[in-house]
Order: sequence, then C-alpha cells, then structure tokens
Amino acid sequence: MSIGIDIVEITRVERAAARPGFIRRVYTERERASFSEVPRRAAEQMAGRFAAKEAVVKVLGRLTCWHDIEILSLANGSPVVELHGLSRELSEGRRVVVSITHTQNYAAAVAALEPVTDDGR
Repeated sequence: MSIGIDIVEITRVERAAARPGFIRRVYTERERASFSEVPRRAAEQMAGRFAAKEAVVKVLGRLTCWHDIEILSLANGSPVVELHGLSRELSEGRRVVVSITHTQNYAAAVAALEPVTDDGR
C-alpha cells in the first residue's frame, strides 16, 4: 500500500483562487459545482481538495493533469476519488482513498492506494 500526505494553508489557496484561471485549471466542473457559496467554507473546501489532489499525486508517484484527479463527496460528506486519464493508468487498477481534515488555518489530506479485491471492494 502507498500513502501520501499534504497540508496547505487555507489562505494560500484562497489567494491563489483570486488569480485568473486558478480555479478552472485545478478543479473540475463537478468539483467547482460542489463548492459552497459561503466564501470561507468554499476556501476550506478548495484547500481540502487541493491537499487531497497533492496527496494523490504523491501516492501515484507522478504529477498528472489536475483534472485527472477528481475529489468529490458522497452523500454523507465523505470524500471520494475518481481518477481519469494518466492518473487512472498510474493507479494500475487499484483504488485511491482519501481523508481530508481542516483547522482554522490549514487543510490536510491523506491518500492511500489500495488493491481492489475480486468482489470489487
């Protein structure tokens, strides 16, 4: 099993998001649609997903297109990873799972690459 971790300052991502093109370059349409309309909550969500994408890059061992790593939420709020393109190829049929946490100033994420069993779990 491979594990990756990343931590990011929420205000750093908030400042980056104010620059033209950052949000569209880093986040998929589905990710953008899920961000809160409350500015502080949206900044936390962007930072958490950014940290998760970086943790996934560390697990895969190679930077791919940001849109190839999609961090979405299940109905219960748990994060789920969908891989596309080269990221999917690099996973070699294994599943990537992530956990995201926030404090007032930081967002952190851990990603793990785990084998998929014969029954799909």
